[in-house]
Amino acid sequence: MRLAYRFFYRREQVEDIVQESFASAYFALASYRGGQEKSFIAWLTRITVRTCYDALRRAKRTESCLSELDENDTALLSGKLRGNGSSEIENAAISRDLASKLLDRLEPEDRLVLTLLNVAPISL
Repeated sequence: MRLAYRFFYRREQVEDIVQESFASAYFALASYRGGQEKSFIAWLTRITVRTCYDALRRAKRTESCLSELDENDTALLSGKLRGNGSSEIENAAISRDLASKLLDRLEPEDRLVLTLLNVAPISL
């Protein structure tokens, strides 16, 4: 569910993705090889990412400009940049909300890349 929440923010969408992912995994269980080469978690994660990507493709989101924030978002961002004295918890909630709004405006491919980078950071 956490992985699906990185792609979709409505609970109904996430529940649909999780259900579709587990159904796909169930029907593909015979092709799972397991053992040392693949972990079950990695296999299920790959299925979930593909399911999310397919759902994004079906939604055919249109590209929009990041600068098209409404006045409330602009005011929140300006206040955050100035350090408006809000609590750390409130700042985190505002940042999370703003990040989700900005991610919603990206093309599905770009959103997928950013989401995967956040899910599985590259270790150097």
